[in-house]
Amino acid sequence: MEPPDEDHYAVLGVARDATAPEIRKAYLRLVREHPPEEDAEAFARVAAAYAVLGHPEKRAAYDAAVSWPEEARLAADQAIALAQNGEFSAACDILAPIVPRHPGLRQLERLEAHLLLGAGRFAATRDRCRKLVAADPNDAYAAFWLACAEAKDKEHGDPAEAERLLKHAIVLDPDEADFAIGLGRCLIRRGQAADAVAALERALARPAFGPPERSSLLAELFRIAVFAPGPLAPSEAEARLVALGAAADAPIKGFLCARLWQLAGEFERERRHADAALLVDAIVKLDPANRQELEAIAVRLRDTAAAAAERGRFLRDATQALWLRDLVRVLTVEDDASKKSGCEATARALIRDAKSVEESKREVDRAGAAYPKLIGALGLPITGVVAAFEMSVSHPDFVSFFSDPDVSLWIKELLVTQSGVLSSAEAAVRRRTLIRGFRSIEAGSLLGQFDEACVLHGPKIEHLRDELDTLLAVAAREPDEGEAGDDSATFGGSEPPQTSSKTWIAAMFRRLFRLLFLMAAIVATFAALAALRVLYLRFN
Repeated sequence: MEPPDEDHYAVLGVARDATAPEIRKAYLRLVREHPPEEDAEAFARVAAAYAVLGHPEKRAAYDAAVSWPEEARLAADQAIALAQNGEFSAACDILAPIVPRHPGLRQLERLEAHLLLGAGRFAATRDRCRKLVAADPNDAYAAFWLACAEAKDKEHGDPAEAERLLKHAIVLDPDEADFAIGLGRCLIRRGQAADAVAALERALARPAFGPPERSSLLAELFRIAVFAPGPLAPSEAEARLVALGAAADAPIKGFLCARLWQLAGEFERERRHADAALLVDAIVKLDPANRQELEAIAVRLRDTAAAAAERGRFLRDATQALWLRDLVRVLTVEDDASKKSGCEATARALIRDAKSVEESKREVDRAGAAYPKLIGALGLPITGVVAAFEMSVSHPDFVSFFSDPDVSLWIKELLVTQSGVLSSAEAAVRRRTLIRGFRSIEAGSLLGQFDEACVLHGPKIEHLRDELDTLLAVAAREPDEGEAGDDSATFGGSEPPQTSSKTWIAAMFRRLFRLLFLMAAIVATFAALAALRVLYLRFN
């Protein structure tokens, strides 16, 4: 990092060891003295200085560029770059040997504490932050990071201590939105929903917060109302959010939508899919331009929530087939390797037990009628297992392929059309179905899926490439009005479909190359026969 051209501390008029509240107060004072509409240049300098000094990581990088020894500066630059890519553990490993060699660089120690928290090294975070707080009891961020470590450490953390530290951080710096949000989450985890709402309401009442901070606080208030309904109805919190979005400009509205999207992602990772759907509904009201896509996501989240609710009842339902219950149990674990091996084991168990394919399909249909959301959500891997069972008679080596949940269903269908199991009429019907599906999907995506499947099961499906190219070429041509979407005329005709598709061109070049190779082989054969004839005549 090159040294900056301007001294940000001098621009804000604060000392280099100024605390975060002192920097914020100086910034607000200068903004009042230099409003953007009257002195745009001065306001820009003040805003640029605060954008750096008001952020712990950016301030550490700035201090490193200005005054730190080269070793510390280079280590800080590398650590910050790694942290920006989410590699917090690697960033901590870089700083670990450097920080003890420079005990006087407090900002470097604060940077390490922040990164240790991001890496989930809670014990090390507590040790570092306690030293920082002991050296400077007014370090609000050190108290906040220590509180976060206490709150997030499920084994050795102390929620009561986390609450005390968060309240202390707010006393030190009441104008930091993250502190209020952290206190709200801590209180929610301790079952104090009313106190959490009150803490955020007090923060919202402070005049120092601008639109971005108010957006974050209102989004968190909505999250709390959804997470623990009671003191504040979710509809009321949502109405306040929508009102703020309606009065805000495009950047603030985008920031608010992004914040809600982040919170919805947290809910989804916690398997609270119905709650995540409520947050997506709020984004729809703030961003109606993307209504169709967002509503589809909300529907998917609600279907997932309904499927999760059905799972427990299904697994306890003794009237359902045992193999299907075992398969559902496997498919609802998080380990992808277990899902894959479990699907193949189930398919082989069906083969070993000599069940009939028709009976297995009836059992799946019966489960789908009683538990539509659950079986619908797991329909593709279940279908793959039944297909593996069905194809095991004619293709016993393809059990692992058909039961693999990572292989797209259309690739399995493509193999079935070429397997020889179907009649020509049935194969033609399946081809037409594939073509109609291909028209709604980008060819590059389909080819990528096929290539991934080839990596897993290459020798079994590589011969399908030519057939795939042909179907993609047909799908690339829009059907004529007379065809009414029926592609049966495209097979067996003397003329290939006219299309500018790159896929079709590639297929034609491959066929041309094979034709030329065949012609060359024929010519070489005749030449060899002619040579033999000449030799025969010469010696006889």
